Amino acid sequence: DLEKNKCSRDDIIIAIGGGTILDAISYLSSTYMRGISLFMIPTTLIGQADASTAGKTCLNASSAKNILGTLYLPKYVYNNVKLLKTNSEYHLRQGFSEIFKYALLGSEELLQLLFKYKNDKSENTLLEILAETIRVRLKIRKRHVLASNFGHTFGHAFEKYSNFAVGHGDAISVGMLIALDFSLREKLINKSLFDNIYSMMKELGLNTKINSGIDNIKLTKIMLMDKKSSNKLIRLVLIEDIVKPLYTNDNPFYGVKPKNMKNFLLNILNDKKYAEDDHWKKLAKGR
Repeated sequence: DLEKNKCSRDDIIIAIGGGTILDAISYLSSTYMRGISLFMIPTTLIGQADASTAGKTCLNASSAKNILGTLYLPKYVYNNVKLLKTNSEYHLRQGFSEIFKYALLGSEELLQLLFKYKNDKSENTLLEILAETIRVRLKIRKRHVLASNFGHTFGHAFEKYSNFAVGHGDAISVGMLIALDFSLREKLINKSLFDNIYSMMKELGLNTKINSGIDNIKLTKIMLMDKKSSNKLIRLVLIEDIVKPLYTNDNPFYGVKPKNMKNFLLNILNDKKYAEDDHWKKLAKGR
């Protein structure tokens, strides 16, 4: 209890753990006395690559994921890749999904490093991956704090719909793929780009499927509660090409009418290319 222990703005809060702990403690740090210094020690790959430098604190609510939050950067972050030896393949995949997203948004070098690590698994390569991921993240953040949300409007909705049975990275990776499918149908990208990224995701072992039986109307309602959306438009972060985010008049978000999204999801959610029975359970076996 910070108040009971007479913590003041001269003190520093130290958060040690994965993304969920970092998000919750950073939210607390940003609101206690209107902001107290924060030192993060992430123990998961997704924490080291994403949560610790996001500058976005968040808590879930009954209606949507990450709907409560503030914008607040930690004062210090200590990333030690040796801590990642405690991560299962399941937890590493969550982190690599987010890293792949940053590669698509802003770094061909990061893509190359991911495939290099796939073959050699060296700590030095992993350090290079983290450094490049953080560089890209901070660069994107300067343009808009939510401009890195490629795949997240779909992914967060899958998390909420499943009652968080699916991991964040797994939801985001298939969310990226479905965002690419949407872009393909809207003629914003070509088929060769879709096929190329899909092939890379499969090669890197990222998740490309969802649970079968997801209701398109319910999912659309959840997507309307996304923090980027309004009550009239669902807003997506999309790409035109690798390392080329889609911007319209310097706006990083592509607006979609709920009716159009329902129709798109109706075709996608039961497509056997994506949908599989009990898929969330199969993914969770590696926890």
